[in-house]
Amino acid sequence: MKNLTKNEKRCMAGIVVLYGMYDFSVLMSDLFGIMIQILLGFVCFILLCFITTKCMHMKTQNIFIFLLIVSVNSSYYSMVGVPYNRLPLTWFLLASVVIIVLCHLKIQKNLALIATVLLIIFFSFSMIYLRSPNVVGAVNQAINLILFLLVFSSVKQLKRMCDVRMGHCMQMLYLGSVFMFSLMVLLQKYLCESRGINIGNIGKFAMRTSYAATFSDFSFATLYVASGCCMLFAGICYKKRLLSWKNSLVFMGVYIYAILVINARTGLVALVLALFFMFAYLIIRRKRVRILLVGICMVPVVLLLLLVMSSKRGGMLNSSGRIDGYIEGLKCFMEHFWIGNGFGIQNYELTIPHNLIVQYLAQFGVIGFSIILLGIYPVLKKVLFNKESIIRWTVMTVIIGAMFIPDIVSSHYLTVVIVLAFCETYGKIQQPVQAIEGRSEK
Repeated sequence: MKNLTKNEKRCMAGIVVLYGMYDFSVLMSDLFGIMIQILLGFVCFILLCFITTKCMHMKTQNIFIFLLIVSVNSSYYSMVGVPYNRLPLTWFLLASVVIIVLCHLKIQKNLALIATVLLIIFFSFSMIYLRSPNVVGAVNQAINLILFLLVFSSVKQLKRMCDVRMGHCMQMLYLGSVFMFSLMVLLQKYLCESRGINIGNIGKFAMRTSYAATFSDFSFATLYVASGCCMLFAGICYKKRLLSWKNSLVFMGVYIYAILVINARTGLVALVLALFFMFAYLIIRRKRVRILLVGICMVPVVLLLLLVMSSKRGGMLNSSGRIDGYIEGLKCFMEHFWIGNGFGIQNYELTIPHNLIVQYLAQFGVIGFSIILLGIYPVLKKVLFNKESIIRWTVMTVIIGAMFIPDIVSSHYLTVVIVLAFCETYGKIQQPVQAIEGRSEK
């Protein structure tokens, strides 16, 4: 990336490798012990602080923005070794809370902040009126949604924190983190099939075996890798390459192979659809004839990938109960039209609908769904309609994937993608980040 110096690129690569080591320690904690994971987590954070403030001469607040990105891979594991369902105190949660606090030191009214207050009121009323049996599950989902809306309410403050160079650093960290996660999936597959060692989340089903490394859900995992793949490919198509051609090809190959190893359809389908929309836009609106040629050449590759995944899972068209879930979800929505069935996936009597819209309508009804939509729609609209943005296609990939999986807010990386989009869409060239050599960059 031309806007970053070589030393800045090395710093980004160093952070990726550093937290890659921590991610692998999380994945292999059953083999090497939990203490190594805990100690390495604090060491990595200290080194991240040193690299960001001393080597790159950035402000302290940027530490937590970087931490938010690189901690996605370990975001389902507590930083202190306690099981996640007992104490979800993670590095990702720490970064999220600190960023929100920093952005709200001076509170500014906006629709997302108003929606947050309304959601808290709605949650309190829902708990009293519906008397949901699983209070912990309801509170956990409410906290996830509240934090998510608070991130949306931080748009203007994030704009002030990030300039163009900061945005480029964040994008490189995201690509690197997805790459490290892909390597974890490949290692997991190798140890399981060649050595008989089971680590991380492995799903052995009737027709397939799936690997999700440190993620709790296979669809979340494959959509995460697909989001990185889309970001990298969009950068190439928009002539804003984030990596060199050699590194881009290596990353792309690892991403695609990891998607096949994870063996869940959501990521591949979302990636194909998002790239189709991107190609259509560039060909029709931008008159990019070369993109048409690239799209034609990619058709057999896409068909081959679909064929390979279909052979690994016994077909691509099986709904896996999704359609029945949609029907039951809509029935639940009609029965609880105004306030829904209540917070907490555990409080939903049937299988949660694998569709973001149907799920939230069934759980929160018209009132709750409207509150959430009020908070996220204005920002998403600006992000998705930014003509020069490459991150908008990554956001679209995740949104498309959310139509096939439940509770996408709990994926954690959706928050990161939104933050990346904020900084790219709203970020302006302010005071350039001082180069490592100690001189100003223009």
